[in-house]
Amino acid sequence: MNQHTDVSQYGILVLKEELKVSAGIPGTPEIDGIIDSIWSDANVIETQTVIQGDEDSARAKVRTMWDKDYVYVLAEVTDPLLNKDGTQPHEQDSVEFFIDENNNKTTFYQEDDAQYRVNYDNEQSFGENADQERFKTATKIVDDGYIVEAAIPLKTIEGETGEIIGFDVQVNDADDTGSRTGVVTWNDTTGNNYRDTSNFGCLLLAEEPTEPVEEEPTEPVEEPTEPVEEEPTEPVEEPTEPIDELKDDDIDIDITVDDAVNEDKGPKTGDTRVNIYVYVILTIVAISILIYLVIAKKNKKAGQKN
Repeated sequence: MNQHTDVSQYGILVLKEELKVSAGIPGTPEIDGIIDSIWSDANVIETQTVIQGDEDSARAKVRTMWDKDYVYVLAEVTDPLLNKDGTQPHEQDSVEFFIDENNNKTTFYQEDDAQYRVNYDNEQSFGENADQERFKTATKIVDDGYIVEAAIPLKTIEGETGEIIGFDVQVNDADDTGSRTGVVTWNDTTGNNYRDTSNFGCLLLAEEPTEPVEEEPTEPVEEPTEPVEEEPTEPVEEPTEPIDELKDDDIDIDITVDDAVNEDKGPKTGDTRVNIYVYVILTIVAISILIYLVIAKKNKKAGQKN
């Protein structure tokens, strides 16, 4: 097969939305629906992906912890209108948790995958492969919604530092008639978490949180109160006259030369100083020639006598 000309054996690349990742901290909270101090260091994620409904649909702030047997979830749900009249559990005001222990992100449920649900009144329901006996929950109704605290059992692995599992949270919102009008997730954009794990986010089972290291205080380095004096530099004075600018005399000489080249009888420019310069030069030349001739003549006579 020539891949340059035959595309029949090419694979398929599926482009998906950006995958969300969070880190759960180690710990074993008491499942009582009360936000204990043990949760204070846990990372907070939010259900913001609207599958059904709008920006006013119920949503939750979620924290996670873990130990070798469970993943723990605390969900603070904002939902001022609570209703569980729907005949189907997923139509009631509730929170769902999705787990993919091997994080294979398959389009179907494997043995390690599971779906769990609990409504605001702490009534549990389940999807595929859930460990119903070990699933623990507690709920509490508050002014603007309700709190869910849950322990989700690990079935095929033990929790350990560095493990990454598939994970997602979904909030179901019912109206006053008992119909579900809102579905909001953390990661999934398709609404198919109940049968497809490929759209779960990722949860890292992170290291034990460490206390801040208390360092001995060090004296701050004091900055000098006075600025460092720099050696003064004298400003460069620009010349008052332009560099290499021709003087008036130079201009006169140039003009005189131009006149000579043009073979004019008299200069067209300049003043009497120009004529004086010419006469002086000619006189000096004439005297020099005369002296030369006199000396030459004397030397000739001296030679004849000898």
